[in-house]
Amino acid sequence: MAARGGHGLLGMRERVALFHGTLTAGPLSPRGYRVRAMIPL
Repeated sequence: MAARGGHGLLGMRERVALFHGTLTAGPLSPRGYRVRAMIPL
């Protein structure tokens, strides 16, 4: 399936950036995955 705008990590990163925030994502050891969005209030 082709990626469409606004989906997945790239879309999340774009939305968080609109609010001057940051998004980090990556694997956890020994298993799992973390997605963290920080948006200043």
